[in-house]
Amino acid sequence: MAALALLLIFAIILLGTLLFKGCDREQKPVDTVTVTEEVTEERFKEPSDWVMLDAYLSESFNVKYVNFKKFASYGKVLSYNERLQAFDTEAYYADWGRLFPYFEGKTFNDNQLAALKRYGLWCGLAGFERSPICQKLQNGEEVLASDLAVVYTAEGKEREYSQKSNKKHARKYAWVIMNIFDGNITIEEVLDYPVKSFEKLAVEDMYDAEGNYIFNQELKAKLREENGNRTTREVLGL
Repeated sequence: MAALALLLIFAIILLGTLLFKGCDREQKPVDTVTVTEEVTEERFKEPSDWVMLDAYLSESFNVKYVNFKKFASYGKVLSYNERLQAFDTEAYYADWGRLFPYFEGKTFNDNQLAALKRYGLWCGLAGFERSPICQKLQNGEEVLASDLAVVYTAEGKEREYSQKSNKKHARKYAWVIMNIFDGNITIEEVLDYPVKSFEKLAVEDMYDAEGNYIFNQELKAKLREENGNRTTREVLGL
């Protein structure tokens, strides 16, 4: 009888342990930095991730041309909803949709996809199609953060900058996109950074002698420091 009671107690303890572990597993947040999903047309065309990253990098709306005509919203500081409306009403997808076939069926997490979409528009559609990243996507090769370091022109050449200040800005810009791609900085974190806070970082602190990007918590902390600008969240009215 005593043995049966002990067995019953043991069974209750075991059941309680399993239930606790099950609850704990359900309460853990989804890791959006490492979880990858297939890129569908709906996911690719959904603009919220790109809107948030673009607002941080540029503050003003940064799509310059659509169908070879100047985008009416280019250069304007718009709220989140106004930016989404611009995507819907100004035929933006007519151009952007050209790149979807290169991404279809590939797997990226949300931050990687946001970085790649921002990079695509930085190169320009024709420039992206001539970039090594596009070639990798077509060949089924792995895309690396370092592939986002250089911008390409429609002729397939690296973009050159006539002014030293523009070249520095481009390297800083690329540093942000590469860190987003690698998950060192997330889109959610960018919302709480003052817009363009990356500009105050020194290029010498962002890259090593071989040109590889450097990331550490000290640099990340500087991105959160005030620079006189509103946060991305405030600019977007979120």
